[in-house]
Amino acid sequence: DAETLERDPIEDALMKFFPPRLGTYTVENEEGENQEFQPFEDQRDVCAVDFMARYLHSWPVEKVMGIEEFFEYQQSISIGCPDWDYRAKIWRPQDTPDGKFEHDLETNKTIVYFVMQVHATHTAKTKFFDQDIEATGAKMIMPSEMGHVVLNEKYQIEYLECWKVVEIDGNTTGDLCGVPGLLTAMGRPLPPPATELLAPIPPYTAPDNRDPNWKLRIQVFKQICKSNPLDKRSLKTLILRQKDELRQHIDYLNSIRNYCG
Repeated sequence: DAETLERDPIEDALMKFFPPRLGTYTVENEEGENQEFQPFEDQRDVCAVDFMARYLHSWPVEKVMGIEEFFEYQQSISIGCPDWDYRAKIWRPQDTPDGKFEHDLETNKTIVYFVMQVHATHTAKTKFFDQDIEATGAKMIMPSEMGHVVLNEKYQIEYLECWKVVEIDGNTTGDLCGVPGLLTAMGRPLPPPATELLAPIPPYTAPDNRDPNWKLRIQVFKQICKSNPLDKRSLKTLILRQKDELRQHIDYLNSIRNYCG
């Protein structure tokens, strides 16, 4: 009967939040007219006004954002990568009555766990961080990641948390998910987090007492200052080569950090 065929409200919310396509598209209806669908708008409509997203991986540091910031990114994604497909798989608990989702009676909220692996193609000009990025044609397969969403009593999604990457084989986004992975595939990777250098190279007349090797640093600095232009050029080439090697090491460390919980 019609009541049996009616879709579960939780499933309906999940389908709107994890659509197989995020960008606008049109479908010809029975009358032969084109009907427009906007999954991005549906995704926003199914979220609570106090929605919050939290990412424990891929971003340089833990990232928390509210609904406005989250959907600013989502809008940019829907324009630049309209075929953005979450390919989310929902866990159905086996230890709950009738296989229903986990429900907290005290808070009247429902928790749903998922694994997803986004596929997308950068086919249109879009904007991130106030910078226009022309279409690159990059085809993206992101790592598989695990997380959960929380729905309130109105079946609105009020919280998203992505815990960790669970599979990186075959990805094309530098082992990163979401916006960081997208920007990496576009050739615009996020910068590393700002860190305080314990002992940057000081002027050779100003020792840094926090660094036990400051005398050695000063000696090196003096030698560089006294070197002839040809030696300086050779040293610069060596430094650039070492920077590339360090960057490779950093990329490796970033890829394995996702497995540290």
